[in-house]
Amino acid sequence: MKPTQKLRQTVALSLVKDMGPMAFKNALTAFGSIDRILGASAAEWRTVKGLGRLNRRELEDRKLLEMADVEIEKAFRQETDVLTFFDERYP
Repeated sequence: MKPTQKLRQTVALSLVKDMGPMAFKNALTAFGSIDRILGASAAEWRTVKGLGRLNRRELEDRKLLEMADVEIEKAFRQETDVLTFFDERYP
């Protein structure tokens, strides 16, 4: 099964240090979409409550999506579902 881009991006964001559930929700509220979160400038990030501690370099790392692919593949091999904030089964 091939993961969707939205799943890849969500898992990638979850790999960023200090990107916990509240920071993710704040970012999503501020930027409106995962694409916008990943494309936001450093100046835009500084305006969002709770995101100041995030390492901007980590978000710009080209290997972030590759790392997400590795984690998703591990889950798929173990026949484990990957739930995100967007999944209706998410708590």
